[in-house]
Amino acid sequence: MAEILQTYQRVYRTRNANTLNTMPETSNYVIFQDTISSSDAHKIEAPAAAGPRPRPAWIIPAFLCLLFVSQCFWFINTQSLSNDEPLHIINALEAWRLHRFERWNDHPPLDFLIGTIPLLVINGDIDTQPEAKMAQGISPSPEAVAWASRTFNVVLGVMLGLLLWATARRYFSEGAANFVLAVYALSPSLIAHFSVSCNDGALALVTFGAALSLARWRKKPTWGRLVALAIISIALLAALRVAGGGTNSVGELRTRLLAGWVAQNLLAEQRARADWPSVGIRRGVQREGGVEFAWREEVIATPNVMFRRVDIRVFPSAEESHALARLTGFLVNTPATRQ
Repeated sequence: MAEILQTYQRVYRTRNANTLNTMPETSNYVIFQDTISSSDAHKIEAPAAAGPRPRPAWIIPAFLCLLFVSQCFWFINTQSLSNDEPLHIINALEAWRLHRFERWNDHPPLDFLIGTIPLLVINGDIDTQPEAKMAQGISPSPEAVAWASRTFNVVLGVMLGLLLWATARRYFSEGAANFVLAVYALSPSLIAHFSVSCNDGALALVTFGAALSLARWRKKPTWGRLVALAIISIALLAALRVAGGGTNSVGELRTRLLAGWVAQNLLAEQRARADWPSVGIRRGVQREGGVEFAWREEVIATPNVMFRRVDIRVFPSAEESHALARLTGFLVNTPATRQ
């Protein structure tokens, strides 16, 4: 029995020795197939060849935004204040200094309040009387007032451009986003609207923001997006009120224009006939452009007996509470008039 055991031990040792001698050399890549799968095997690989570095995605948008800002600054530096800009600036300054928003309050004040903050720093002001048709004084200078009041709208224009770029990149591609921003930055009408002190640019920004918030909320409804949509919707309602007010103001401007023509016609007729009316008040009715107006004419003596002053007021009806147009002129007592 002991001999049999010794024989088995010799055979076992001989087999182990042959197995060790016949094993292949191990490679430098070690794969532990007993513990992990072949797909998760750890291998040491040579580093990939270094290629060209990708271009940063912000270079083209930054260049286009800079181009847009430079064109807006050129507009601000070369174009004088428009007809309604002084009215908006005066209204905002009164709201800041006197805490009232009374004159020409057909537009929401937020955009103008923020835009006129630089004017408070430089003590800017525009002197316009309630019935005046033009500014009587601008301090420190018209150029300084234009730069201080218009710059905020340029910032809103950049914000809208970046929002358009980000939206186009998200829904389409980076190339499409750059194309959209290029068209935006080179549009003359957009440059002009974002270079004056008006709320057209703010209205465009709020409208696009509301549409984008609605699209995002419909794709993934969340409470945060719902709150953002509600806030932007409130701002959009105010903007729609501005649009409605602008539509109504078109009819008001037409009526005032016709009333001004009535007053000019009355004074021109008296000069053409060489009239010399007596001092006093006259009233009448005249139709212009399909609209009937009531007018009131007051003839006043002057220190020079050869001249008489004529004040004409035109009203929408017989009630003289609200004058649509006012005109003051002088009649001369010429030899033709005395004949």
